[in-house]
Amino acid sequence: LTILFGSNPVEEVLVAIYNLQSVQVFSKTFQNTTSTTIDLTGKSAGIYMVKVIADGVVSYEEKIVKE
Repeated sequence: LTILFGSNPVEEVLVAIYNLQSVQVFSKTFQNTTSTTIDLTGKSAGIYMVKVIADGVVSYEEKIVKE
């Protein structure tokens, strides 16, 4: 999973991934970056929610499907 934050580096952003039971399966804070890649190889197939949180506020939320 690749997430692009824009052309300007973000100072600090938290990326959290949850399964459909609202259990957090991934969480990491990234600093001074314009993008990141998250390896979901060890996760089960299914639907997940990705939340990008900047300054304590959810700035992006999307469902993804891992096959």
